[in-house]
Amino acid sequence: MDYTDYSICTACHAGIIDKALGSFEMMQKEYRIKPVMDHYECLNSRFVTLGRLEEPFDIMKKMDFNPSEFIWSLLVDGCRYHRKQGLGFYDVDELLKVKPKDTKTYVLEYVHLCRKMA
Repeated sequence: MDYTDYSICTACHAGIIDKALGSFEMMQKEYRIKPVMDHYECLNSRFVTLGRLEEPFDIMKKMDFNPSEFIWSLLVDGCRYHRKQGLGFYDVDELLKVKPKDTKTYVLEYVHLCRKMA
């Protein structure tokens, strides 16, 4: 783990997500450091924990690579926990593309469907 990983993750885990996001953007603009998957996973993890579920989608649109299975799983679980069914369906569909044979994904899809129908 390099310095940028450490500082961004430390800020995320300390609960100061806006400072972490500022460091993330400064890392790219001022220091021309390309973010790696660890940066995105750390940021998205904190956004999900805080219930700020729309922001990870904005961040993911700017990624140079596809989101990891971990990121999609975080978002699916976050949508379930924070009761954001609309976003959850999108997440489950994306997670199915990444890991189509994972039973947990189908169970989560069923949970979202049941909650929507209730």
